[in-house]
Amino acid sequence: MTVTCLMPGPTETQFFARADMLDTSVGQDEKDDPAEVATAGFDAMMNGDGDVVSGWKNKVMSAAATSRLQKHWPGSIARWLSPARQSRTSRLVAFSQAADRLADQAIAAVSTRINSR
Repeated sequence: MTVTCLMPGPTETQFFARADMLDTSVGQDEKDDPAEVATAGFDAMMNGDGDVVSGWKNKVMSAAATSRLQKHWPGSIARWLSPARQSRTSRLVAFSQAADRLADQAIAAVSTRINSR
C-alpha cells in the first residue's frame, strides 16, 4: 500500500468562487487544468510515488519553500490571498467549505479516471 500526497497549485474549479476569493490575486490569476491535476495525482499514485507537485507555478513555489526565500513567504502568501473585503474569520470559513468541495471534486475525478481504465 502506498500513500500519495497531491500538492496542486491553483486549479480552475469553482473553489475560488465558492470561497468568495475571486477578488484576490490568486483568484484572478491563470490556473491549472483540473483534468491535468487529477491525471498527475492518479499517475503518481499508480506509480507508487509518495508525492507529486502539479502545475509549474506550484513547482516553483515548492522548490522555493526549501530555499532561503522561505522566511519571506508568510507575508507573500498573506498578500496573495488577502481579500478586498470580508473578515478573516468568514474568509477562513468559506475557504474551508470550498476545500471540502474541492476534495469531493478530486475524488470524483480520480474515480472517473480509474473507471475509464
